[in-house]
Amino acid sequence: MMHLGNAIPIVLTLLVSTLTNNLINGMAFTLSDIALEVPVGRRSTIPAVV
Repeated sequence: MMHLGNAIPIVLTLLVSTLTNNLINGMAFTLSDIALEVPVGRRSTIPAVV
């Protein structure tokens, strides 16, 4: 049980870091999609991504 108690904070930090990385990547992708959409002329890029 001591090993589990020591591992719980590490697992939590890993989960939080992965979640934050996913959020940051998602924001970057959406921002890049918007930046690409404006010059292209607002084609259906978002449905293709989704």
